[in-house]
Amino acid sequence: ERASAVARHGAGLRFNYGIIDGVAITVPNENALRALEREGNVRSITPDFEVFASQSAHASDKAKGNGKGKPGGGSSGGTVLPQTVPLGVQRVVDESNTHTGLGVGVAIVDTGIDLNHPDLGPKGGSFSVYNGGNCQDDKGHGTHVAGTVAALNNTRDVVGVAPNATLYCVKVLNSQGSGNWSGIIAGLDWI
Repeated sequence: ERASAVARHGAGLRFNYGIIDGVAITVPNENALRALEREGNVRSITPDFEVFASQSAHASDKAKGNGKGKPGGGSSGGTVLPQTVPLGVQRVVDESNTHTGLGVGVAIVDTGIDLNHPDLGPKGGSFSVYNGGNCQDDKGHGTHVAGTVAALNNTRDVVGVAPNATLYCVKVLNSQGSGNWSGIIAGLDWI
């Protein structure tokens, strides 16, 4: 029904959500927008605001004129560093904690995950609003977050808070670390 109303007024359907009673659309012109506002089942129309992985990253990327960064989460090749336990992980997990994340799925809603990173374990599935559904991280922020959560407990790089957790990649931010509310809602809808 929502998709039919969108099509009836010449708008493009981007996402038809299941977790909320709503859609994300592309409106071609003011006439289509006014017609959609008059639809009986339309409660409101809200602009699709831009969001960022971090405000400081957004500002520094703008200043540099690019969005390319080195992938985070430890070394992805070359020199293998000995494993360390980051201070943040020490604060969350102490020696008496036997929970490793086994049987737990964690969705990383971010810029993607480096799917070939040797220190990131099993992937449970992926969703991306970019690149035809490709969830490969092209910014590094999502890989860094994935490493903090679930870097393997092995002899290299860092260890994560839950090293045996299964990671789910939900790419809703682009190579500049930005996205839109519509994409984030689509990612949450997929989860």
